[in-house]
Amino acid sequence: MSSEFHYLVIMTYRPRILVYTNVSLILGSLIYYQQGGAWLTILLIYSLLFPHVVYWTSGKLCHNTKSILKLQYLDSLFVGVLCASIAFSPMPTITFLSALIISNLCLAETRLCLVGGLWLLLGCALVIGISGFHFVLFYGLLTTILSGASILLYSGTIAYLAFNHARELIVGKNEIKITRDQFAGLTEKLQKYISPQIYKSIFDS
Repeated sequence: MSSEFHYLVIMTYRPRILVYTNVSLILGSLIYYQQGGAWLTILLIYSLLFPHVVYWTSGKLCHNTKSILKLQYLDSLFVGVLCASIAFSPMPTITFLSALIISNLCLAETRLCLVGGLWLLLGCALVIGISGFHFVLFYGLLTTILSGASILLYSGTIAYLAFNHARELIVGKNEIKITRDQFAGLTEKLQKYISPQIYKSIFDS
């Protein structure tokens, strides 16, 4: 497994665990309010297992970065199912959509984001086709608090990871510059001790 491939697997795994754990908490609050019953329980179990299944799949079955990024489609499909299953209640719906948009923009190409939107609509359509369209404005204070805290926590985590990645890039660029300067100094010293013909044959080839 290449370092870039391994890095991408880790970068999708950790935020996905955070998002799906938050989703599980929100679903747990809805079950607490006796909403959705068995169906939300199934979604909760799926939320707890899915990140680890995707991580295993990425390591065993995916062989390039595009195959990993296309797993985002499953995230989009699940968010569509979630939004329709919770009757498009505004606060948790905004939380789920925000997390999906942030992760897609950070990891995926524009085309993959657009296609992911189609998968999201498919997830909504599947649930609406089976149970009909429903809208609930407010489930309860606990659900609202968990939804708000979840998006703040996820946004902060992504910002922290992006900052660390940018810092690593800057350090890497500085190390390359130092190495280049050292190499330039070495070639200048060698030029003093070898003939121009030999120097040219070594450094121009």
